[in-house]
Amino acid sequence: MPLSHKSRPLRLLAIFFFTSTLLLIVSSSRPSAEDDVTQEGWRVEIEEGRSTRSTLTINNRCSSPHLFRINSSAKFLHFEQPTDSIQIQAKSNKQIGAQFEATGLKVKVYRSKVIVECLDCKKEPGCNQDRDELPVEMIVVKANQIEVPRPLGSINGRVVDPSNNPIRGAEVRTPGQPMVLTNGEGEFYIRELAVTERLAVSFSAPGFIDTTRIYKVEGSSRVTGNVVVIWPRAKPISLDATRGGKLTFPGGTVSLPPNALVDDLGRRLQGKVRVAFSALDVANRRQIRSAPGDFTARMLNKTIRQLETFGIFEVFVEGSNGRRANLAPGKTAAVELTIPRARRNTAPNLVGLFSFDRNSGRWIEEGTLRRTPGRVSYISFITNLITSWNADDTLNTTCIKVQILDCGCGLPSGTQNSHVEAYGVDYSGFSEGDTDANGYVCLSVKRNAIVSVVAHHPSLPNVQSIPLEITTPGQVASASDCANASLCPLAATTHFAATAFSDDLTTHDTLLWCKSDGWANTDPNFDVGWLASHINFQSSVMSLMLSDFGNTSLSPCSTSSDCSNEPFASGEYRTKCFYGYGTYQAKLKAVKGSGLVTAFFTYAGPSDGTWHDEIDIEILGRPPDPQKPQESQCASTDTLMQTNYFVQGVGGHEHIVCLPFDASLAVHAYEFVWSTSDIKWYVDRAINPNPVHTETRQLNAPWPSQPGRIIVNMWAGSSSAIGWLGPFAYLGTPVYADYDSIQYSP
Repeated sequence: MPLSHKSRPLRLLAIFFFTSTLLLIVSSSRPSAEDDVTQEGWRVEIEEGRSTRSTLTINNRCSSPHLFRINSSAKFLHFEQPTDSIQIQAKSNKQIGAQFEATGLKVKVYRSKVIVECLDCKKEPGCNQDRDELPVEMIVVKANQIEVPRPLGSINGRVVDPSNNPIRGAEVRTPGQPMVLTNGEGEFYIRELAVTERLAVSFSAPGFIDTTRIYKVEGSSRVTGNVVVIWPRAKPISLDATRGGKLTFPGGTVSLPPNALVDDLGRRLQGKVRVAFSALDVANRRQIRSAPGDFTARMLNKTIRQLETFGIFEVFVEGSNGRRANLAPGKTAAVELTIPRARRNTAPNLVGLFSFDRNSGRWIEEGTLRRTPGRVSYISFITNLITSWNADDTLNTTCIKVQILDCGCGLPSGTQNSHVEAYGVDYSGFSEGDTDANGYVCLSVKRNAIVSVVAHHPSLPNVQSIPLEITTPGQVASASDCANASLCPLAATTHFAATAFSDDLTTHDTLLWCKSDGWANTDPNFDVGWLASHINFQSSVMSLMLSDFGNTSLSPCSTSSDCSNEPFASGEYRTKCFYGYGTYQAKLKAVKGSGLVTAFFTYAGPSDGTWHDEIDIEILGRPPDPQKPQESQCASTDTLMQTNYFVQGVGGHEHIVCLPFDASLAVHAYEFVWSTSDIKWYVDRAINPNPVHTETRQLNAPWPSQPGRIIVNMWAGSSSAIGWLGPFAYLGTPVYADYDSIQYSP
């Protein structure tokens, strides 16, 4: 029975309400919970001598009207009507007024319990609602010690299909609020929401599987920019309700017995109905995100656990009048659920069967499913067609902490309330949370597993981080242990990946780029320091100049400065934002000369608060060396392009490409395409569509995953780089590399 209450006290600090449901008593051999024990009930703080009104909502989940009784031994809690026999219609609820009274009571904590019983539910076959005990706590404090309630919050967002097309007229339901409909752009806006850590908002639209998202609402806050993807239902099949029958769909089968269906008024259906059995592929990240809730469940023993799913399905039946149908009391439907191919080797023989409770946003344990011997499916029997169902095992959980950094030059500002999601890579599970003021979030995930973590920008809907793959620790931790981010081990730091851009480099775009100024790389291969004065925009190109310090208005950097007393100065241009998987292109004319490099690459590293990931294009100024194996096939007039990538500071993937031209004579297009599976490098792709080099990701091998800044620079190598760059001799005249344009697309 969901329990909730609304209250308007004179000076009430907060009413913390929880959801509690009378459980279906189903025999189960599943083990008891190890983690995530959650106390549920009613908690009120009130000033001494005051009273406040509230409400208790009782929900009849069964298919027939039933009588309920409320008992309470709490002397400070009084109900506003007789509670020994309360009639509630089928699949509906009733609110009972209640009064908390602190008159004449001392300043202390008063505890009791409320018992809610269904008096005749056992008379209905298939209805197993019974009894629930809810703890009640009233905290009486001195007058003037209670703060004024915080302002109400709001939520807005957009409902779309898997192709990102907006869904017009989708129904958006929030407990205790009027239903709202999405507009032509799929947008919705819900106002005047009470502050809560957990708000379940449900979404439904004709032809789509129902889903529910969980939100945190804070005072004066606006949860914004969220996109809700709803998944299409399977194509319906016609069935004679009088005769019943077995129907086969992608993902499984459903068998309905004869004369088993009723409409929403309880009337028996006859004739043709339309049946759709829809199963989500829980190994597909986008589909699992469309599943209802956040994969937390209320178990038979009343603990709250996280779930690993092996299949989610919905059986939707529609009568000839277009209204949704359900099973009649005492009737069951047999479902054979196909296990997704990616999970068949790990799916156990026995899993839990869970139904979804839209009010609480949690899955409710109902019983078990057994794997079919010799087949790749589970068999189950369900009693309700107005909800979704889930085949799950409980997770052995741990905590991981992730920090999200902002685009603005690596500072962790502007990332509070970023929504972070963790998807199981080697298991089908999901968890989510919002970052704190420092950009940290702690998530409850499976132990000794691999998760993929992605963050969504708090105010820019199209900006998110690229997924990070994290191996989770082995120590035991429950969801409650993840509530305080300071207690979690830091697993990774990442940045938001920005959207597409194209810059023709005619002027310095201060919103997009930074000029490096007054520092040098710690890499001993470099013999330069970076000065903003060595970046110039003229003749519709950006030129990077390299000179000695005698040709600048500045003297050489001292040994105590960031420039480390480098003998030469050059230019380096870097984006403020970070960019992830996608296509990177620079049109440039390289510098010529032994010991010189013209570079275009992505970089994230310790200076950005994360590990070192990098993908490189480096045009070498020297001619080919016939003594080097990779260069022996190059002509003497060719230019050399070196490709490379780094993962967590480890490189070693250098490859030389012979360019059939002198790169210092004209502008050419240099490009790489970075994905989760490979990196492809191109030169003048519009003319030569085939990649000049490809690096393919190997199974379980490290792979660059951090979004990085886009950087271009031109530099001279030190004596330690002579082996691959050749010696550099400065002839007293500055040298230049020209960049015509730079662009990125996801």
